[in-house]
Amino acid sequence: MAIVHCVGSRDHNYNEYCSRACCMYSLKISQLVHEYVGAEVHEIYRDMRSFGKGYEEFYDRTSKMGVNFTMDM
Repeated sequence: MAIVHCVGSRDHNYNEYCSRACCMYSLKISQLVHEYVGAEVHEIYRDMRSFGKGYEEFYDRTSKMGVNFTMDM
């Protein structure tokens, strides 16, 4: 499964803002799919935003459990 972040966001021609919520929702979905379904999961992102208490640690745990992260420029 692949999750693509920031499609059309933070681009001066479309949406210049970042919602700051999408990254954490996608990480949670990645964790659940990887853990319960056993699927290979890829997170394709421009800039991962993990705001909030414990969010950075959650990102680290998700990475260590086998979710693949790819930075797209």
